[in-house]
Amino acid sequence: MDKDGDLVARLLAGQEQALKEFVRGYEARLLRFVLKKVKQEDGQELVQDTLIAALDSLPLFSGKSSLFSWLAG
Repeated sequence: MDKDGDLVARLLAGQEQALKEFVRGYEARLLRFVLKKVKQEDGQELVQDTLIAALDSLPLFSGKSSLFSWLAG
């Protein structure tokens, strides 16, 4: 299993450490991505909303793209 798939599996299993890795690994990267399109204040809220929505939608992640591409898409 690849790195993204492993992280998703651990998130789906409810592992607290995986949640920390998910937020730490994607929060700053997503913020840099969205700040190209929106203001700082809006970007921070957008990233937070995206991470929360992604956690709810993790069963839909098929692994056909990277986790970041899926989040940013």
